[in-house]
Amino acid sequence: MKESNNSSNKIIDSIIIGSFVFFTIIFLLLSWFLIQRNNNNFLDKYNKYFGQVGLNYDNQVSLEVKNDFKDVFHNVDHFFESVSFSTSSTVFDCSNSISVLDDEEFYGWYLVDNNNNIVCESSVPNDVINLRQFDENFFLKTDQNFLISKVFSLEIEASNIKNVNVFKIYKSYFDDKKNKQATLVLLVDLDTFIFTHLKDSSLWFGSEFFVLDSKGDIFWTVDNDLIGKNIEDDYVKKVYVGFGDALNILQKARLGKTGFQTYGFRGDTYVTSYTKSQILPDYYWGILLSTPAKYIQSDVFVNYTQGSYTFFYFVAFLLIVFLLFLYFVFRKNIFLHLQIDETKKEMIEETKKFKITEVKLNKTVEELELLNSNMVNRELKMIELKEEIKKIKENKEKI
Repeated sequence: MKESNNSSNKIIDSIIIGSFVFFTIIFLLLSWFLIQRNNNNFLDKYNKYFGQVGLNYDNQVSLEVKNDFKDVFHNVDHFFESVSFSTSSTVFDCSNSISVLDDEEFYGWYLVDNNNNIVCESSVPNDVINLRQFDENFFLKTDQNFLISKVFSLEIEASNIKNVNVFKIYKSYFDDKKNKQATLVLLVDLDTFIFTHLKDSSLWFGSEFFVLDSKGDIFWTVDNDLIGKNIEDDYVKKVYVGFGDALNILQKARLGKTGFQTYGFRGDTYVTSYTKSQILPDYYWGILLSTPAKYIQSDVFVNYTQGSYTFFYFVAFLLIVFLLFLYFVFRKNIFLHLQIDETKKEMIEETKKFKITEVKLNKTVEELELLNSNMVNRELKMIELKEEIKKIKENKEKI
C-alpha cells in the first residue's frame, strides 16, 4: 500500500514540476519576444530619426556643392570676359585671365580652339599622360556648351604622381552669332573636392559619401575601384550582388530622388540618405550619405536595451523564485492531504478491527453468560439434590 502511494506521489510531483517548467519557459519566451519586438520598434524609430537628421545634413551638403559649382561657372564667365578673341587670326590672349581660375580644387585648365588645339593653359604639366581624354567626346557635340566628364586617372611622370583622380568641366564660349569660339577645360582634383565638401565634413564617425551623376556614373565612393563605373555595369552589380536595397538606393539617387532608407548590407545595418544636387538645369548629382547604424546608436539606445534586458532578467528571477515557492507550498499541501488521507484510512481500518473485536467480545460475553447461567443452575440443582439426599437420610434414621 505504501509503495503504491509513493509511486503515485512521484507521478504527481513529476507532473507538477513538468507543468511549472513548461509554463515558465513559455512565459520567458513570450517575454523575450515582446522585449525584442519593443527594442526593434525603438530601433526603427531611432534609425528613422537619424535618417531624417542625415537627410537634412545631406541637403545642406548638396546645396553647398551646388553653390560651389555656381562660383565655378561665375569664374568661367568672368574668364571668358577677360579673354581677348580675334576671330580673323584665331589668336587668343589669356594673359589677363590666368589668375581668374586659381583654385586649389582645380588641378589646372586649358583653352581649346575649334581645331581642338590648346591655345592657353595654366598649371598643366607637359608630360601628363592621357590629358586629352574625353575631349573629343565633347567637341564632337557642337550643340552642347557644358559637360562634366567621367572621373579618370592621370599620371605625371616628372612628379612620379600616379592615379590622380580628376574630372573635367567643359564650358564653351559662343559669339553673338552663336558660333563656338573656344572651349575651356577645367581639371578638377576630385580628392580635394571631396575632402573639402564631403569627406572632411562627415556627420558621424563612419559616415561615407557616395556621389552619382544623372547618368549613373559613380563620381566618388570609398571603394576606389568603383570610381568612374556606372551603376549598371556588371562590375558594380557583382560588388552589390544579393543586396537589392543597396542597388535600389543607387538607382533612386541616379533618378534624382530624395529620401532615406535603413537596410542591411554586408552584415551591418546602414542608414542611408540620398538627395539631389541640381548643378545646372539639365545636370545634377545624387549625393548619398551612408552610415552604419552602430555608429549613430548612442548610449541612449544601448542603455535602453540593457535596461530592458535587466528588467527581463529580474522578472524572470522573481518568477522562478515565486514558482519554486508555490511548488514547495503546493507540494507541502499535497503531502499534508496525503498524510490526512492515510490517517483516515488507518482509522477506518482500526475501526473495522474494533468492530470485529467488539462482535467477537459480545459473542464471548454471551457464551460466558450462558455458561455462567448453566453453572448457576447446576449449583442450584446440586443444592436441591443435596437437600433431598439429606432428607432421605433423616427419614431413614427415623425408621
